Amino acid sequence: MKLLKYISRILAVYLVLVMVACETGFDDLNTNPNATESTTPESVMPYAMARVAFEVNFQIGFLTTSNWVQHIAESEYPSADQYRSMSAISNIIWDELYFGALKDFKFIEDKSFQIQTETGFNKSNYIAIAKIMKAYTYSVMTDVWGSIPYEEALEGDEEGGSLTPSYDDQETIYNSLLSELEDAVGLIVIEPDENNKPSSEDLIYGGDMGKWLKFANSLQLRMYMHLSKKMPGTYDAKINSLLEDPKALMEKNSENAQLIFSGDAANPVYSRINARPRDFRMSKTLIDMMRGGTEISPDYIDPRLPLFAKKSEEEKDADDNVIYEGGEYIGIHNGMNSIGELKDDADDPLYTMFKSSKVGDAQGSANSPAILMTYSEVLFIKAELAAKNGSAEAQELYENAVKASMEQFGVEDQAAIDNFLDHPNFNYEQAEKPLQLIGEQKWVALYGNWVEAFSNWRRTGFPELQAASTNFTSGVIPRRFTYPTLENSTNGSNYSSAISAQGGADLIDRVWWDAE
Repeated sequence: MKLLKYISRILAVYLVLVMVACETGFDDLNTNPNATESTTPESVMPYAMARVAFEVNFQIGFLTTSNWVQHIAESEYPSADQYRSMSAISNIIWDELYFGALKDFKFIEDKSFQIQTETGFNKSNYIAIAKIMKAYTYSVMTDVWGSIPYEEALEGDEEGGSLTPSYDDQETIYNSLLSELEDAVGLIVIEPDENNKPSSEDLIYGGDMGKWLKFANSLQLRMYMHLSKKMPGTYDAKINSLLEDPKALMEKNSENAQLIFSGDAANPVYSRINARPRDFRMSKTLIDMMRGGTEISPDYIDPRLPLFAKKSEEEKDADDNVIYEGGEYIGIHNGMNSIGELKDDADDPLYTMFKSSKVGDAQGSANSPAILMTYSEVLFIKAELAAKNGSAEAQELYENAVKASMEQFGVEDQAAIDNFLDHPNFNYEQAEKPLQLIGEQKWVALYGNWVEAFSNWRRTGFPELQAASTNFTSGVIPRRFTYPTLENSTNGSNYSSAISAQGGADLIDRVWWDAE
């Protein structure tokens, strides 16, 4: 209870700062409190974690990539959903992660090392957490932007540091981050003394360093899978080393890397959909997949559906006569033209905004978690690798991955889970294309972890998505974020060089590992 109250206070302060920043600009807020000598790693850590949770899961995730992977659809003011310019949100995310979270984690790492040097007190766990969170944050940033400032970043206020950092290519960044994660694992002390034992300031694991170790290793596994698209076989030895250690990776849902919102600091998805209830609905693509087909029916196959989505609501006319009874799980097409109208279904009342499913409690409740990585994701990776190698273990791993996802989202009906796995559409033994089945079910399981759902879709091509019905990219689903416009004005030479080196940086261009 004490931890939940602590999280609530920290997130409430951070969310207020974000709202103020949107009104006044980020320059004033980017003056880090960690610049003072009296600030401690313990006091900075929760703010840094809250920033990451907000920017990655809400701004990058819910507001943007959830639309691109067709879990969520914008129903009133479609922007991301129609692949429009995203320069404004890129500016905010870039500033908040570079001048906020990453700067804070660098302070935690540097200050902990300073304390350790000056006092002799071991602070290796604080250094390890900072390294892991820096690696996670940078991995998300390079996954959506490709080349970004890395080696010269975060040094603008230091002697000799550059205010116009050069961009590093994605291969260089990935190799460095993987090395940083290995270093972090080597620093972790599972049973530390009191000076080296994080507690309530750690909003993700509450100071459980065994879980941090597994997150660091599991994150490496994810990153090696991303690289496997560009460089198949190159990292097999590294992947096998992680798989062969029975205690290296996440083994249960209690080890999921996530930040749970609570108290006065509600999940920002919940806050947004309640403040603007007309803005978002569930995507038809996801709803149809979970129903087991495209028939309009109140029945469903996937027992996670009532947790992901709400049933459509009753509608009455001006005379209070019921004209639509509601009670169905119905998604809307991504890329709607306007309120209640779709390009290809304008005359079908079942596809209007007012007769469709709102976001459910899995991500739409006040205490829904910000998800960084889960046990089910690890199992789906193992299932994919086993299937590619023709291993008989692939089926069991797939089924365990689905079960882990069900448990993660609160499904308790074992019979319903068994019925789902026996359904012809989801049964591994009946699958004509096992890798497609694994990819599609991983896509469902990554609900709420939208940035990784986006990366995994780019890597595997599953599910086979169609572009939004109305779009501004000539029918191509985005494959990256565009750079912040501020970079062009403040770091123009390096910005232009980075774009040229990548062959372009429009929404439909690809980052380095996303090879065709």
